This record gives sequence, structure tokens and C-alpha cells, in this order.
Amino acid sequence: MAIVAIAGVLIRLVLLPTEGLKGDLDQFVLWVHGIAVNGLGHAYDQNLSFPAVMALIWGSLAAVEPAFRTVTDSADPWIRTLMKIPASLNVFQTGTMVLVAAKPVTKSTLASSISLDAT
Repeated sequence: MAIVAIAGVLIRLVLLPTEGLKGDLDQFVLWVHGIAVNGLGHAYDQNLSFPAVMALIWGSLAAVEPAFRTVTDSADPWIRTLMKIPASLNVFQTGTMVLVAAKPVTKSTLASSISLDAT
């Protein structure tokens, strides 16, 4: 299982700078640009269609990378990488939680999950 997890992380790292869903990334970068230029308080002056947590995440990206003040699309591989990092961290966290929480299926655990007698 550890080999699969490591392979998944490595594949994700290789794919970070790729274009992926270019239209979506371009729109997200434009929103980050708007936050970088106008401030987080004006995030919803744009046509931002995501909840406030995404505006906060994008505001954090705008704060750590000054290039968002001028960049308005995802043409730059570094910008694409930055835009994909929050989602990649979420996937890694979710996968880790699943691996930690996973228990082997035995006759006893299967029976208890469907309310049958294990004997």
C-alpha cells in the first residue's frame, strides 16, 4: 500500500505544472489576480462562484506570490503549480485519512457491519 501512495504522490508532483483543465485554471488565476490587486475584501466584486474558504485560500496564494498582481491566466507553469497545490494537499490529506482509518475486513468486522452473528 505504501508503494501505491508514494507512486500517487510522485505522479501528482509530475502533473502539477501541466495545463490540466486550462479554462478552469485561467478563471481561478483571474480571480486570484483580482484578489491580489483589489484585496480580499473585494473578492466577491468579481463573479466569484465559490465559498469564502476558496477566496481565503486564493487570497493566501496572492499574498505569497507577488506575480498574481500581474498574471491573469495560467500560461506560466509556476502559476499552474501554485494553483494546484491546495487541491493536491487536500487529496493527500484525504488519502492519508483513508489509509489510517482503513481496517482489514474479517468475518467478524463484516458480520458486525451488517448486523449478523459472527459465529
